[in-house]
Amino acid sequence: ALDTKVLVIHDSSSSSDHTRAIPMHPRFRLFATQNPNTGFFKGKREKLSTSFLNRFRTLVFTELPAEEWVQILNEKLAPSFGGSVQDLSCRVVNDVHMAIQHLVNSD
Repeated sequence: ALDTKVLVIHDSSSSSDHTRAIPMHPRFRLFATQNPNTGFFKGKREKLSTSFLNRFRTLVFTELPAEEWVQILNEKLAPSFGGSVQDLSCRVVNDVHMAIQHLVNSD
C-alpha cells in the first residue's frame, strides 16, 4: 500500500463489494520507532532489511540531561502543583525516570 499509495481490502463477507480500494490521503504520514540494540533491548529486536529502512528518514534522539528534564517537568506540571510541591514533584519524577533509565541501560 505504501508503494502504490492505494490500500486494497478484500472482504469476502460483503455481498456487493468484495474488494475496496482506498487511495492514500495526500497528507498521509507514517512514523515508526525502534528501540536501540543496546542495554535492556540488546539482542531483543529483529534486524530490519536495508530496503525496508530506506523507506524512512532516521532520526536519533539522545538522552536529555537531568537539568532539562527538571525544566520540562517544571513547565508542564506548573498548572497542577503549587510552590515547593512543584519542585519536589519534578525532582521525584526526574529521579524515577533516571532510575528506570539506569536499569534499562545496564547490561
